[in-house]
Amino acid sequence: MNILCPQCHSDDVYYSKKRAIYVCEDCEHQFLNEKQIASQKLFFSYGHDPNTELVLKLKEDLESRGHTVWLDKAQIKTGDHWRQCITEGLLESNNVLSFLSQHSVRNPGVCLDELRIALCVKGGNVKTVLLENETEVTPPASISWGILGKDELCCGDSMRRLGNEYVFERMTKDNIKIFTDKVIKKIITQ
Repeated sequence: MNILCPQCHSDDVYYSKKRAIYVCEDCEHQFLNEKQIASQKLFFSYGHDPNTELVLKLKEDLESRGHTVWLDKAQIKTGDHWRQCITEGLLESNNVLSFLSQHSVRNPGVCLDELRIALCVKGGNVKTVLLENETEVTPPASISWGILGKDELCCGDSMRRLGNEYVFERMTKDNIKIFTDKVIKKIITQ
């Protein structure tokens, strides 16, 4: 099977068993083979606001890769009991993606209801996507998040690529200490 880099289309690619990813030797892009990714049933919780276009684009992209996306506009028909449809959609999904915006986290709001249901039936397994500036969006109290700010350190990847393993390991240990001190359980990167 010939794997091509999705970024530069080179076939000079190797598989890293340690990191369980493919790495392009030409552009150093790291990626998963799309055939390795199991099809997922995803539930999208979002506010009907100017960010809807981004949510719809993401839905289209994920569906083109073989995933199923539950979206209220597509699944709830006129006359349906919307709360029951949402609950069924949440129960049938593998993952819940909550798109946070000023509109989606307003109280009262359907998105907050969706989050409450998802937190109960999915055991807190809800992924969030912040669509607007974090100073303008107040996440629900049930979602714990934060920004390290001035405490944030470099990941050390550039040092490792330059061959300076010692500095990379030192930076990694410093980061782990910060995460441990702040009792960080999940890291979301960009």
